Amino acid sequence: MIPFPPSRAFQKIAKNTTMHVRIIISPPSSRSRLSLSLSLVFGRPPAPSTVPPRVGRGSTRHTSPMDHAYVLCAAFPSSRGASEIRATGNPAAVVVVENDEEDDAGDFCRDESSTDDFQRVATSLNLSETAFVRRGRETAEEKERGTVRYFIRWFTPTCEIGLCGHASVASAAAVLSAPEHADARAVRFEYASGSLTIARDEDRFIMEMKASAPEAFEGCEDVLKEIRDAFETNRETVRGAKFSCTRNAIGDTFLLIEKTDEGDGKDDDGGFGFRGVVQTYVSRAPDLKRIARVGGRGVCVVIPACGERLSESEPDYVVRWFGPNVGIDEDPVTGSACCGVTPLLSARRSDTNSNSFMFGEQLSARTGHLWSRMKPDDAGKVQVAGRVIFTGEGIARHPYTT
Repeated sequence: MIPFPPSRAFQKIAKNTTMHVRIIISPPSSRSRLSLSLSLVFGRPPAPSTVPPRVGRGSTRHTSPMDHAYVLCAAFPSSRGASEIRATGNPAAVVVVENDEEDDAGDFCRDESSTDDFQRVATSLNLSETAFVRRGRETAEEKERGTVRYFIRWFTPTCEIGLCGHASVASAAAVLSAPEHADARAVRFEYASGSLTIARDEDRFIMEMKASAPEAFEGCEDVLKEIRDAFETNRETVRGAKFSCTRNAIGDTFLLIEKTDEGDGKDDDGGFGFRGVVQTYVSRAPDLKRIARVGGRGVCVVIPACGERLSESEPDYVVRWFGPNVGIDEDPVTGSACCGVTPLLSARRSDTNSNSFMFGEQLSARTGHLWSRMKPDDAGKVQVAGRVIFTGEGIARHPYTT
């Protein structure tokens, strides 16, 4: 303990953007070891780590069955320097829900009795998504492959959603980093309408999801106009870009912006060429009321590079995703959008590159990096790769416990 003279018995220590308050009460003698220390932590959690805190079964931090221990993660962080990586990627909380050993948790995904409790936790944490996972029972084949089975549910601050990529990757990192799964190579998550598998890949995790290719739909021209009106104020001068609108089965609407030969980046005469279009769609905050009128889960803006340098990271494509109807104005990084983005862009790739990962960057305020491709031996699945960092831990207290 650092000795403090009596005149400095009360000290306030601030560190970075996290506030730590330490109150030390000591008797007059500076030699005394007796003290009382109280720490209150608000704001940013401890430094990011690749090793998560222990949560779920075996955690000593539970004080009530109605409390939930959680870990905080950032999935799909960018490849910036260590000092900046904390502010990138998509934050998520992961709660491991304990179950009896003999319970296979098969009804976990449809258990309405837990919905209000889970929603309360997600609302209080106020992250784009909070994932709740519960251990299942592996088949003999899964055990042989080194795959563990869990059930999963996802909640935004306002509602439960049917699929979330970044919170699934964060959950896989938390599950596979647990000591009891040290030898596991992958985790299979079962959810209400399907399943997905996430495997370790050195410092990344590769998630496999069912592809959901976007298609044209009735009224797509009206929806295209609504989305463009949400972003643009002077559409008459736009040239050098082709716009198309499609939708997939999970409820995402995709605005694809491709470069054309007309007005090939020539903006000097006041025209609005491809570079001007890109600048508008990657930097402007859209009218979210118009985005909400599109309906469905969300709107995803997709811009392939088309030979242009879209950002300093030089990605193959950039995206932005907006989901005001599910409580997310703009998502930092949206792994589940790759269910549609990947088949949409893969159809435009040359045969020589069809099996390689595409490098994507999501240009939200936080930004994030991920890699995706169609699974080489299964065209019905998408593979999405990314990293995860652990940023903190905590306990969501039930309001009626102390």
